[in-house]
Amino acid sequence: MGDYYSCDVYACALRATTNIEKSLAKCKKWAFGARFFVTKFSKKQGDFVSFCTFVLRVSSRSHAMIQVPFFGQADLYSADSLRAIADTLTPHSVACCNWPDAFPYAPETELRLFHTGSHLVLDYTVREACTAARVSEDLGEVWTDSCCEFFLQPRGEGNYYNIEATCIGRVLIGWRPGREGAVHAQKDLLDKVLRYPSLGSEPFEERCGDNRWRLTLAVPAEALFADKIASFSGLEARFNCYKCGDNLSRPHYISLAPIATPAPDFHRPEYFIPIRFE
Repeated sequence: MGDYYSCDVYACALRATTNIEKSLAKCKKWAFGARFFVTKFSKKQGDFVSFCTFVLRVSSRSHAMIQVPFFGQADLYSADSLRAIADTLTPHSVACCNWPDAFPYAPETELRLFHTGSHLVLDYTVREACTAARVSEDLGEVWTDSCCEFFLQPRGEGNYYNIEATCIGRVLIGWRPGREGAVHAQKDLLDKVLRYPSLGSEPFEERCGDNRWRLTLAVPAEALFADKIASFSGLEARFNCYKCGDNLSRPHYISLAPIATPAPDFHRPEYFIPIRFE
């Protein structure tokens, strides 16, 4: 059904006008639906948005599974070693601007990931216009700073984990059924997350310009504390990845896989996509 990274269908939905055929022309990677839609649906913006929402939900359940490679000999205590491995991998673009009318800004964000069995390595590279790191402690309001988030549903349904980190490595991990009802990881567990931020670890006020930074995290399997998972090896799950910054001068909410909600909401596991750890 097309390349989900492009987010073409939802982008078209958000920009839809009464000229449905013109809007559909923008969805080049989703051309299979154009004739069907024009002939089967009335020319109304609401119908178009509903159709695109339906397509996104179907595609999130049906497209190819992302494979997370295994590097068992990686040196978890060397940022250079972890990044050297990450640099050999194809990046996943976090580029879905799901709410362009309200939040059009989309910083360049890429994720490379692999695992060692004991740890999941998340390597983010970001280029953005405004960067801030005001949160000084773990379990703070990390989403208000320049923040990358990785949501993982290890059993493919039910509760999921939100693993969130600022550009200086302040971390929040929760286990939850949705936006409400989170159980957060304890400090002793958060301390086991290895963090390698290129911007250092000291908080700072907002900086605007051509900002480029890299954040590498090594998250232990025990961070999935409610599921008692001993190793990532062989795990089949569902996930999504995000970049946000609520309190930046240019706030944004972008995702790896698209989300079809009226307003920004990352806590929507129905839009998670499949992932498998080798």
